[in-house]
Amino acid sequence: MKLFTTSASLDRALQPSPEMKDEVMAMEKIVGHNFKNKRLLEEALTHSSITYLPSYKRLAVLGDAALGLAMSKHLFLAYPNMDQGNFSKLRSANVSRVKFACAAVKHGFYGYLRHRSRALDNEVGEFAKAVSEWNEKYEMTLAYDGTIQPNHVLGDIVESVAAAIYIDLNFDLDKLWMNSAAALMILGLLQSDAMTNTKEAANSRIGYFPSVLYRLWVMIRWVTRLLVFCFKGISLLVIFFTVVKLVIG
Repeated sequence: MKLFTTSASLDRALQPSPEMKDEVMAMEKIVGHNFKNKRLLEEALTHSSITYLPSYKRLAVLGDAALGLAMSKHLFLAYPNMDQGNFSKLRSANVSRVKFACAAVKHGFYGYLRHRSRALDNEVGEFAKAVSEWNEKYEMTLAYDGTIQPNHVLGDIVESVAAAIYIDLNFDLDKLWMNSAAALMILGLLQSDAMTNTKEAANSRIGYFPSVLYRLWVMIRWVTRLLVFCFKGISLLVIFFTVVKLVIG
């Protein structure tokens, strides 16, 4: 059984297998990241019930750690006066198994998972219905506190896809968290809800406020990325029209 995430293959430009090409392309659009090594994403979307191929399990372990560290870093910088107890609670609330499962349901990740388990379909369908009803009742995105608990597979998919992106970005944690301007990644999908919950917890229950300097730094980074993107686009247009003028002239 060949692993796509061996050290020798991590930096290679690999295409997905023919049977997973559509699923990989669809997931790339959802997460907004164009993979260099598309086999990473294919592995992230392969359940252990497909016994002849490597599953997402190794990636899920890495993704769990990467997402946890990324959120911890954000909270550490954003709430410098928060005590250890509240810091731990807030971090746990934003990287919980239920939150990841709700994200998987919200963005339809499960529909692209390669597996052979009808029972899994039933469990996921039941949880997705419960989340939908909960959100309609309470109007809360990625927030769920119902009695039906998610199958661990849903959270695993989010973690494994996050790990695939993390590896494809050459293990750059800052890009995984911040590079949403160029490519919306897993944390980009989770970030708005996670940040909303963070603000609510900090303002209404905990009483701490985000660091103004940190928020300013985040805004500057976004503006800088946008300006760089625009500059590159303008430069390409200038080069294009210059070449056209030379050819015509």
